[in-house]
Amino acid sequence: MRSTTAPLIDSHVEASRWFVAHPHEVKRLGEPLSVMNRTLASMTSLRSIPSRFGLIRKFRRYKRLYRRALAAELSWCEPYVAMMRDLMDELRVKD
Repeated sequence: MRSTTAPLIDSHVEASRWFVAHPHEVKRLGEPLSVMNRTLASMTSLRSIPSRFGLIRKFRRYKRLYRRALAAELSWCEPYVAMMRDLMDELRVKD
């Protein structure tokens, strides 16, 4: 990593400014790629859960999410998905 890239890694705002200022240096991908580690503790999960029922419903969706088969091009992240699957299997809803 170059010393000039450290601020870009630390701040999406700085990274966005750099991308706008240096369009000729940006490598383009042929298709959109994304991998997210979705957890019940993420801000996007907690912000939108209005009730215990909503949280339990989301919990069950995440359990199913980590049981899905991965596309072949995502095989590199299978160990991480397996760890999340194991974690979700250990969690229990209290009555």
